[in-house]
Amino acid sequence: MPIQTVTNDTKFTTWKDITNNIKDLSELNQTNIVNTDTIIGNTSLSTSATTLTTAINELYADININSGNITTTNTNLGSLGSLSTPAIDFVTAINYNDNRIGDLTSLPDNPVNVALELAKIGQITNLTTIDKSDTVSAINELQSSLSVLTPSNLNHNNLEVNHGRFMVETILSPASPTLDTGIFNTFNSSTIIADDKFIDDNPTNGTVGTNMTTLLSKLSTNGRTQTAFGYEFYIIKLQSGGGTSNQITVNATNYYPQSVNNNIYLGKIGHKVTWQGYIKNDDVVNNVIIGDITNTNIKTYIDNVLQVASYELSNATGWVHVRQILTLADKEYENIFPSIYSVGAGTDILISLSALFEGDVNIEHLGLL
Repeated sequence: MPIQTVTNDTKFTTWKDITNNIKDLSELNQTNIVNTDTIIGNTSLSTSATTLTTAINELYADININSGNITTTNTNLGSLGSLSTPAIDFVTAINYNDNRIGDLTSLPDNPVNVALELAKIGQITNLTTIDKSDTVSAINELQSSLSVLTPSNLNHNNLEVNHGRFMVETILSPASPTLDTGIFNTFNSSTIIADDKFIDDNPTNGTVGTNMTTLLSKLSTNGRTQTAFGYEFYIIKLQSGGGTSNQITVNATNYYPQSVNNNIYLGKIGHKVTWQGYIKNDDVVNNVIIGDITNTNIKTYIDNVLQVASYELSNATGWVHVRQILTLADKEYENIFPSIYSVGAGTDILISLSALFEGDVNIEHLGLL
């Protein structure tokens, strides 16, 4: 309501009303005065000014003076909205990261440890791979190279005498070879004689008998495409004896090893050696045992299947491909290797295309040039 004033033209009745509207100061609302004082605050100012107006002006001047510093500080701190931590202010963000760093007790958490870890990994620039961009790419390059190295295209040296041909051409009489059985030597009174022979470029493959015919069929199944040509080789017949040394028991039946390698040096301790060849049981009554499951240093594969027990080879099974891997755990030889057992005298065991390799090698010897 606007303030009413008295002029020369004011009528007496109006003057009376204006005068009556003037209230006593004592009637002012004390409560409103207290509330206003509370909102404004008392005069205990920390500024040099002692009134509200001058105090506000003093603060404004200070802000103007320090506005440049405030802007610089804000730029240095960065924007709160750019924090990638769950925290929404600088103090809690710093504490959050400090706690996470403290949790990484098992990882290098200082420059010295980081340097030590990097030294263990090595410098990327020292890689001899074509791709030196990073370790993952270098490893992938190696994996790609290894994927093409299959057993069929690796050059493994067959350490068996005459590459498992079981024959030695003599200088004086090359047409009359003598039998050489390589790592096979008689044991427990066994004997070794020549069986069928494969002859190169012969319409009947030489001294063809049932054993050579069935072996060629097995070799054809395993990948040999040539039946008339290839280097000449024998099948040997290991005739078991009556000795009982080094007995093993399989399914309540006693079996005895029929050959040994005369403790020849096979390799360094800690290394592996592989023997492979083809074996047939020519006994229609008794089984032949291949592999002694109690010797944990030898793993036996029959037609590329790892055996979890000593393998019982019957006559009806025919030829099987045998691969035995020996780990030279505590000595540089293993006398009964490959391990082949029979029940005793009277069992004929046929063996062909013997091969001996350093390492764990999976190659089938097919008797080809």
